[in-house]
Amino acid sequence: QKCLDALGSREDDALTPFFLKATQDPIVEVGHLAMHHLGKLPSSFPALMALFSSGQPDAMRRAIQAFGENHTVEAAEPLLAFVERDQRDDLLVEAVDALANLRIERSAGPLLNLLHDGKPLALQVALARALGMLGTEEASLGLLHKAPQLKHPQVLILCLEGALTAFPGFEHPLPEA
Repeated sequence: QKCLDALGSREDDALTPFFLKATQDPIVEVGHLAMHHLGKLPSSFPALMALFSSGQPDAMRRAIQAFGENHTVEAAEPLLAFVERDQRDDLLVEAVDALANLRIERSAGPLLNLLHDGKPLALQVALARALGMLGTEEASLGLLHKAPQLKHPQVLILCLEGALTAFPGFEHPLPEA
């Protein structure tokens, strides 16, 4: 980890392949630290997009995690397109988590469209959490609208918490309707 910090402080683009490889380290903390330093490099976005576009689940997962870890706003559109079209629920959970970290307001509609009781519980939880983190009226009211069709208590709790994020108190209350 100290070596990664020392190399990462250089912010040298020539280290992009090294940090890409280090993200695969079996020690999770080392992999996350490598993702963090990778995100600081100017050439990291094209390299991560190549991983994301590769179609290889492990490579895609690393890219998605790096986008979320580094709050890579440029990745919002590809992540939204992926969420709207892909059927692999395991990668969808990670893509939704990355979008939650990015807090892109226009993601509310696609995330609300995905949220229903027919999806796996892990995906429902990720969607409800991401929508709550957005803190927009569209996301909060959408969570309230979806709640009657959802069954899992942990999802319903997240819907309630998420509904309150856009309407924090008496100065900005929930609409009466």
